[in-house]
Amino acid sequence: MKGQRQPMHHTHQGNRMESWAMALVVLFCGWLYFWNANPAPAAWLTRPPADFYGYQTAGFLAGQLSTSNAPHPALLALSNPYDPVANAPYRVHDMTLWQGKYYLYFGTTPIVLFFGPIKALTGWHPTEPLAVVTFLTLGLAAGGVFLAGIRRIYFPGAPRWVSVLGLMVLGLANPVVQLTTRAQVYQVPIACAYCLHLLALASSLRAMQSRRRAHHWLAVTGVFVGLALGARPNTLVATPWLLVPLAVCVGWDSGRRFTKSFLVAIAATFGPVALAGMVVLLLNWLRFGSVSEFGATYQLAGSNQLALALFSPGRIFANAPEYLFSAGSWQPYFPFLALPEGRPWGVLLYLPWIWMAFWAARPGWCPPALTRLLGIYALANFLLIACYFATVERYLSDFTPALLLLGTVGATAFTASPGTARRAAAALLGLATVISGGLIFAQRAADQEKIRPLARAFNQIAGIWDKVAQREHGALRLDIELPATVTAGLSEPLVETGRQTDQRDWLQLTYQSDGSLGFEFFHAGFGLVEGSRIPVPADRKLVVEIRCGGLLPPLAHPMFAGWNDDDYRRERDQLWVIVNGTEVLRTTLVCYESGPRDILIGRHRDGGVAAGARFSGRILNSERLPFARAAEPRPAAPPAFGVPLELRLTFPTGRAQGAEPILATGTGSKSDLLYYEFVGTNMVRFGLDHFGYGGRTSKSVTIDPLALHQLQIWTGAMADENTPDAWRRRLVVKLNGETIIDGEQEFFQSLPNSAAIGLNPHGASTASRQFTGRLLGVRSLLFEQL
Repeated sequence: MKGQRQPMHHTHQGNRMESWAMALVVLFCGWLYFWNANPAPAAWLTRPPADFYGYQTAGFLAGQLSTSNAPHPALLALSNPYDPVANAPYRVHDMTLWQGKYYLYFGTTPIVLFFGPIKALTGWHPTEPLAVVTFLTLGLAAGGVFLAGIRRIYFPGAPRWVSVLGLMVLGLANPVVQLTTRAQVYQVPIACAYCLHLLALASSLRAMQSRRRAHHWLAVTGVFVGLALGARPNTLVATPWLLVPLAVCVGWDSGRRFTKSFLVAIAATFGPVALAGMVVLLLNWLRFGSVSEFGATYQLAGSNQLALALFSPGRIFANAPEYLFSAGSWQPYFPFLALPEGRPWGVLLYLPWIWMAFWAARPGWCPPALTRLLGIYALANFLLIACYFATVERYLSDFTPALLLLGTVGATAFTASPGTARRAAAALLGLATVISGGLIFAQRAADQEKIRPLARAFNQIAGIWDKVAQREHGALRLDIELPATVTAGLSEPLVETGRQTDQRDWLQLTYQSDGSLGFEFFHAGFGLVEGSRIPVPADRKLVVEIRCGGLLPPLAHPMFAGWNDDDYRRERDQLWVIVNGTEVLRTTLVCYESGPRDILIGRHRDGGVAAGARFSGRILNSERLPFARAAEPRPAAPPAFGVPLELRLTFPTGRAQGAEPILATGTGSKSDLLYYEFVGTNMVRFGLDHFGYGGRTSKSVTIDPLALHQLQIWTGAMADENTPDAWRRRLVVKLNGETIIDGEQEFFQSLPNSAAIGLNPHGASTASRQFTGRLLGVRSLLFEQL
């Protein structure tokens, strides 16, 4: 019968070749993980702690349960430090605040296994990206041992390539690959638990095949599962899978009655898990005074966690379909597949290898123990994750690996019997899964700058087709005729872009009560950006031209050859609307990603026929104009050194957080950066980053993103031999005549050619790379004018 244990007939040489092939897969995937996770040189080890796990490791090694970084005094001075609006300027996002100290909410096992030992042995703090890629690579190696063991023990008639292909699927088409992109505190415990559970599966297989040392392997399995529980406590719900190897080892699966070895086996299996659970509960009690409090309640996040219900069974019906069937859209540009931004994607749609699990579940095809082993683990984790208050892409890594392993077991059972058609079908399905995983990785996980040469190569075909079809990518021009009768106050769409309901942009016109027409641009999550009004023409006809980022192809398109990220971003952020030759709206706005098929004219996505869902007039013609750059040139340096500056600018629209540069001086680590930071919708504050030391910050002020602002600045870094002594250590910032900052500040000496306006050339962490608003003019002032 298929799936029964049979003698191993494969030669030692064949098994060795299989092992070498699996080792190559692990090495390649490990290289890919490191390549994708490495953001910059020397990003793997740091002397001082540089991230959440580093702070908590330093705290533990110093003999304290809290982290080594202290909360900002202004945070502790708030009447309610958990108010997400009040604490925004001072909090460390997602750190847990309790009784005036910071704690790490995320599991501590990575510190025990990785961060702590490396720091103790080397004196260096490993970074979170290094931890993620190390755990993923070790976990994949354990997965190879597990899959090779299954084929050799239970399916010796199956081809060796099926287990190698299964390992490729696990390494390349697994959502855990996405953990390597911008790897930080959130990904570390998931990667750690993934590694430990694959090690547990490998050791459980040894336990089920060992007669004399079964209890030892059960204990090893229990240790791995217990450690995984300390990394990711939600895995507690999946621990019943341990009953499967336990049942096999004590003979329950063959009908044997209770024996003396039962107590030893159950103690070996569940003892380490129980001990780990008690340690976790004790740690909770010591830190937060409650065994059931992990710290999530007191996290400083974008919403108040105190009243948040993290889990609810009622959410399964809404969340489960999203994890299983959520679909993206196909586009003409590499990587051709666009997935919902920031949301999970359907694993049953894009990872067809999972379908092979059907053959593992068929009676007589596979040992029931294997199916139960992986099925219980996958199902329990999936149901718990589906109960969570939000769907998050990284949570796919909690249950999908077990489904992929189950698919490999099914594929191995499917190909165990001779049959060319079966083996070809399994091979094609596995390769399709690897390709699908590669497209998802390229679209979601890979650093886009690193894969841009590949993207440009693929997009050459799209560029050629654009030329053949005479497809233009400039402004969209609409010739429209207004309806004969209108309803005052009614808004109707003209153009909509964006791939999903909560991430879209559209231009609309509104019929005003005074008979005029208003034009507004809606950005989901921000609201309306209002433009100018115009009178209704006598012939009721309009020519509308719109430029926005949602209309542009990606940077890897051939039309942007030679452009860098900053050039493209400046162009893509332009929002410009001209009606009958009159500019009605001009600002900068980061539109959502969009493809050619996502551009809708005269209607909303899924809007139906309700009033305002469609333009009730006539679209007489629509065409794309030839592309021409719209961004204004930006001065790289001030017009003069040693005197104050006045900048005429508009701030970017649709922003509620993030910081951008205003003026950089100096070089490298001897530099100063004047920047501004959004602290809410249309609220900013200014600050100076004296590299390595910080600096002054201003109060928060309200800005109008559509208005032209005068920003007057002086920093002592711009002083020359003619500068009065009173101004050499002075920092002054005025906005529209109001003094925002005026006080003494230390500066690094700088030369005139080192100053840059609107750029962050030295990589200061306090701001992004460039100013994304509109800089319309720069002039020098006298000190008396400041």
